[in-house]
Amino acid sequence: MTIWDQPVASWMTAPAITLDGGCSLADAQRLMERRGVHHLPVLVDGALAGMVTLRAIHALQPHDAPLSAREWRMLLATARLDAWLGATWCLVAPHEPLGAVAHVLAARALSAATIAVDRRPLGVITVGDLLTAALPSGHGAQRRASRCAGCGATTYVRGEVLVSPPCWRCGTGIATASVG
Repeated sequence: MTIWDQPVASWMTAPAITLDGGCSLADAQRLMERRGVHHLPVLVDGALAGMVTLRAIHALQPHDAPLSAREWRMLLATARLDAWLGATWCLVAPHEPLGAVAHVLAARALSAATIAVDRRPLGVITVGDLLTAALPSGHGAQRRASRCAGCGATTYVRGEVLVSPPCWRCGTGIATASVG
């Protein structure tokens, strides 16, 4: 089995950091900057409705008539996420092969996909995660591999999390022990 045949859930960043669609673009920008992420799955009525990116928020600022910092913050504070979400996002199941997800992201010129079961987001896979998977061991971002105590599935967690994410396969708690 090559790296590209492994399930995408083995390489996703979990848990997914999400935001409710009723929040503003300013809320999304603050959360992404505070948590050090560039992609946020957006929930409407508890179900996955799309994804917002930091790059997309920055692209909203007009270049021909620049706004002051105050005007920009006010504009972002009044724009609701659910009204702004576009149709360009990618939703994949956790068992999908990493290579298939890479092909979809490349074909659609997307930088990330949300990994979900029944529109419940479990994690996010980014182009950066795909590069980390493709590089030899020891390269890429610091990630902690955790193994599920129930079924043995592996999940990679970037940075520190206060609560271990549920397993993408069986839903039970993930053990915090590192996987070698």
